[in-house]
Amino acid sequence: MYRNMNNFMHPSLPMANILLWFAIVLGVLTAVAVFGCLFLLVVEPFIQRRRFARAAHVAARFNRNNDTAVLLTRTGNSVYP
Repeated sequence: MYRNMNNFMHPSLPMANILLWFAIVLGVLTAVAVFGCLFLLVVEPFIQRRRFARAAHVAARFNRNNDTAVLLTRTGNSVYP
């Protein structure tokens, strides 16, 4: 009687276990895809905007320090005003 009750309480359903694992894996992959899309749509533009602003700032500072007029005025023997 105990053996029959144990089989009744815990039936062996291998197909259900396989489907459960597929559902878990599919759910995890879906969650990763959703978070990846949200990152690309929301967070990445802000990162790119800050990166571009920083690059523009560095380029402007480089151009300011290496401008032709600035270099000509640094030499003492030029006639450039």
